[in-house]
Amino acid sequence: MTAGGLVARRQVLKRLREYVMVVLLIALPVAGASGAAVLVASAMPTTRQEITSTLGHTAARVHWTGYETRQSVRGLNQWSGDEVTYRAPADVVPGVDRTLTLRTLWTRVGTSPAGVVIGPVTDPAFEGRYVLERGRAAEQGDEVLVTPALARDDGLETGSTTTLHRVPGADGARDLEVTVVGIMSEVGGGTDDRQVFARDDLAAGLPDPSSTASSSSTEQYLVGDAVDWAEVRELGRAGFVVWSAAVVADPPPDGTPGLESEAGYGSTGTYAALGVVFAVFAGAEVALLAGAAFGVGARRQRRTLAVLAAVGADQRTLTRVVTRQGVWVGVVAAVTGLAVGVDLGIGVVALARRAGVDVGPFAFWGVHVPGVVVAGIGLFAVAVSWIAAVVPARRAARVDVMDSLRGGTASGAVDAASDRGRGRGRRSAVLAGVLVVGGVLACFGAGWTSYATSVPVGSRWWWAAFVGLAVSAVVALVGVLLLVPTLVRRLGRASTLAPVPLRLALRDASHGVARTAPAVAAVTTAVFVAVFGVSMSTAAARQSEDSFYRPYPAGTVAISYDQASDLRVPGGSPEAASLDSAAVAAVARDLPVGDRAVWQTPVPSGYDSNGAPVAVDAVTPWAVLTVPDRCDSSTGRLEGLSSREAQRITDADPACDYPLGSFTSQDNIIVTDEDGLAVTLGAAPSTAARAAFESGGVIAFDPSLVVDGEATIGLATPAEVEDGFDASATPSTSVSLPAVVQRPTTLSTGAVLMSPGTAERLGFELTQRAVVMATDRQPTEDEAAGLRAAVTAATDGRATVETSPVDRGLDLALVLALVATTLVCAAAAAVALGLARAEGLSDQVTMQAVGGTDAQRRAMSFWQGVVVVGTGAVLGTILGLVPTGAMVWASDLPFTPPWWVLVVVVVGLPLVVAAGSALTSRRPRSLVRRPVLD
Repeated sequence: MTAGGLVARRQVLKRLREYVMVVLLIALPVAGASGAAVLVASAMPTTRQEITSTLGHTAARVHWTGYETRQSVRGLNQWSGDEVTYRAPADVVPGVDRTLTLRTLWTRVGTSPAGVVIGPVTDPAFEGRYVLERGRAAEQGDEVLVTPALARDDGLETGSTTTLHRVPGADGARDLEVTVVGIMSEVGGGTDDRQVFARDDLAAGLPDPSSTASSSSTEQYLVGDAVDWAEVRELGRAGFVVWSAAVVADPPPDGTPGLESEAGYGSTGTYAALGVVFAVFAGAEVALLAGAAFGVGARRQRRTLAVLAAVGADQRTLTRVVTRQGVWVGVVAAVTGLAVGVDLGIGVVALARRAGVDVGPFAFWGVHVPGVVVAGIGLFAVAVSWIAAVVPARRAARVDVMDSLRGGTASGAVDAASDRGRGRGRRSAVLAGVLVVGGVLACFGAGWTSYATSVPVGSRWWWAAFVGLAVSAVVALVGVLLLVPTLVRRLGRASTLAPVPLRLALRDASHGVARTAPAVAAVTTAVFVAVFGVSMSTAAARQSEDSFYRPYPAGTVAISYDQASDLRVPGGSPEAASLDSAAVAAVARDLPVGDRAVWQTPVPSGYDSNGAPVAVDAVTPWAVLTVPDRCDSSTGRLEGLSSREAQRITDADPACDYPLGSFTSQDNIIVTDEDGLAVTLGAAPSTAARAAFESGGVIAFDPSLVVDGEATIGLATPAEVEDGFDASATPSTSVSLPAVVQRPTTLSTGAVLMSPGTAERLGFELTQRAVVMATDRQPTEDEAAGLRAAVTAATDGRATVETSPVDRGLDLALVLALVATTLVCAAAAAVALGLARAEGLSDQVTMQAVGGTDAQRRAMSFWQGVVVVGTGAVLGTILGLVPTGAMVWASDLPFTPPWWVLVVVVVGLPLVVAAGSALTSRRPRSLVRRPVLD
C-alpha cells in the first residue's frame, strides 16, 4: 500500500466517529437495494425450476388452436394463419411415448369458485409440477384432491366432503358429492390458488382435445423424447402452441425463421428499469450529502495535508489521500449494507416459504442471491463514495502550507480569491438560469411534440419526445441545484430584519454554503422525485376512476344473478322474489342495508353454464339498445388532423362522448321499478326523468343515446343474433321511445332505465339480473368471503355478491412516498446540522460567552432545519410540478396533484425535521470543560 493509502486509512480510522453518518447514508440504500435484489431474484424461477414446475418430467405441453401457428419460445406471442384439421401430437412428431391430457373446468366448489383439473396429475411424469402435501392420490371417481388455499377457505381436510356444482356429463350438468382424500399444491401456483384435482372419470361430458369451442381449458403433455425447435415448428403448422423443455432451456437465436419475438413480456425489464432509476437518484442523494461531509472532513485535516505537502507531496498525492478516504468509507458502507440487506432478504424469503405466504407481489421459488447484481450494488456504492470525495479532495489539495502549519483558520485554498469567486458565482448563476428556463420550455415542447402533433402514438418519434421530456426535467433539476448556493447566500444577506435565531441560522447557512448547499440540493432532488411520482400516480388514478366501467353504482353491494341460459331466474317471478329475500337477508346480517333496487334485463344469454352456445330460436325479440352513429370520428373527417385537434372536434359533438365507448350495449337496458331509480342513478330522478319513466319512456344516461327526444331499441331476429347483432348493427325492426337524459353519479353497467310495465308492453321476456343495495360501507375481505358463502347457499349458486369500488382512502403509495421523502430530508438535515455544529463550535462558545441560553441555541437549531429542509422542499415541489404538467398535458390526463401531500411536504415536513433538530441539540462538552475567557 502506498504512503497516500496508509495516510487515508489512518485518517478514516482516526475519524471513524465523524464518518459514521456517511457510512449510514451509503449503507442504508445499499441494504435496501441488495435486499430488494434478493426478493426479486427469489421471486423468479431459474430455468430448471420453470421447466420442472411447468412440465414436470414431460417433454412438452401443447395446446390445440385450430389454426396454423407461429410462436415465441414460450408461446407468449403468437401468429395465426389458415385453419387446419386436428391431428394427434404423436402423429405430427416422432418420439412421443404417451400423451397425458389435463382439462380445467371452472365451476363452484362448495361455496367458492375454483378450477377443477381433470386428469392424471399424480402420474410420475408430473413429479415436480404437483406436490402431494398430505393424504393420498384419488383412486375412485368420487375422490378428489384440493389445494391448500381451497382447503383453508372452505374448511376442508382429508376425509371431508364437498360438492362440485354443475359438472358436465353425458346426460347434462349435475352436482357431484366428492370426498377429499389429499391436499396437493401446484408448484408456482401461488398461495391463493384454488383448485380441485379429479380423475379422468369426470371428463365424460367435456369436449375432447380436438374441440376449440369449449369453456374448459385442455392441455396435452408429451412424454418421450425432447421436442426441438424444428418439431415445435411442425406442431405449429399442425395448429398447436408448444411449451418445450428443450427449447426453453436452449432457445433459438433471434431472427430464427418462424420465431416470434417475446419482447415486452415478463417483468425483468421493468425491475431493471426501476433499479436503474433507483440507482441514479439514490447515488445522487448520497453523493450530495457525503460530499458535504467529506468537504468538512478535508478542511479539518488541513494541518495533516499541509505536513504532507511540506515534506514533498504534490497535489496529486494530496488528492489521493482524500479520495481514498472516500474509497475506504465506501468499502465499509458497502460491506455493512450488503451484509444487512442480503441477510434480511434471505430471512424474509425463508420465513415466507416456511409460513407458506406471499410477500406483497412476490411468490418465492427459493432463496436466490444474484451474486453479480449484489456485487454491482457494492461496487456502485464504493464508486459513489469515491465520486463524493473527488471535489473536496481537489479543493483540499490546494492547501496553503504555511498558513495551515501556523494554525490559521482560513480555508487555505490558494485560488479562493474573492474576485475570482464572485466571477465564478455569477457565471454559475447565469448557466443555472439558462438550464432551468431551457429545461422547463423543453419539457412542454416535448409534450407538445408527443401529443399535440400528428406523430403516431407509440412511434419512434413519439417515444423520442417522451424521453426528451424526461431529460428536460432532469436538466431543469440540475439548473435548480446549481442555483442553490446563490440562493443560500442571498438569503443570508437578506436576513437583517429576521428574528435573531432565524438570522443566525441563515447566516450560518450562507457562511457554510459548502455543507448547506448539498443538503438543500439533496432535499430538492428527493422532493422533486416524490412530487412528480405522486402527482403522476394520482393523475393516472383519477383518469382510471373517471373511466372505470363499474358493474354496479359505486358504494353499493349487489347480488348478481348468473345469466347462463340454464340458470336464468325469470324476472318478477315468485322464485325471483324468494331468492331475493333470502339473499338480502344474508347480506343484512353483516351490513347495514338501506334502499335497494331490483334490476332485470330483457337480454337473455346465448350460452349455458358450461359455456356451450344455445339455440336462439325461442329468443324473440332480442332487445338491443341502438347507439346513433353520429360521431365525426366514424366518418373519416378527422384523417390528417393531430390528436389534439381531433379531440377538440369530438369533444364538441355529444355523440362522441358516449360513456360506454367500444363496449357492446346488448346488456345495457336496465328494467327496474320506480323505487329503484334513486339507487341506480345515485340521486333522486328529475321531474322530467320521472315523468318519462312513468309514461312508458326511458331515462338515458347520456345525450349520445337520444335523437330528437327519443332512444331507439332494436328488435333482432334469431338470424341476426346468430350473425352477431350488437349496438353497431342495423336491426330489421326497432322501436323508439321517449327519452330524457339524466347522468348517474357514477358510471356503471347500463345505458337506459325502463319500467317493467314498458318492457311488458314491448313483449320483452325479462330475466332477474341483480338486487342492488345501498350500504353505509363496503364489506371487509373477511366479510365479503362470508357474504359470498351465505348468498351462494341462499340462492343455490344462482347468485353471487359483488362489491363496487368506492372513493379511495389513504393511498399506501402516497404514504410510502412521504415516508421515503421524510427519511431523505431527515438525513440531509442531520448531515448539514451535524457539520454545522462541528464547524460552528467557536460560534457556540461566543454565544454562551455573551449570555446565550439553551433555548436560543435550540431555536437556532430549529431554524437551521427549517432553512435546509424548507428551501429544498419549496424548490423540489415547484420543480416537480413542471414535468407533471407537461406529462399530463402530453398524455391528456387530469392535472390533479395531491394538494394535501404537497402541503405536508412544504409545511409539515420542514417543521417536523426542524423540531427533531431542536430536540436533539445538546450543549457540547467542550463548552462545559473549557473556560470561555482567560
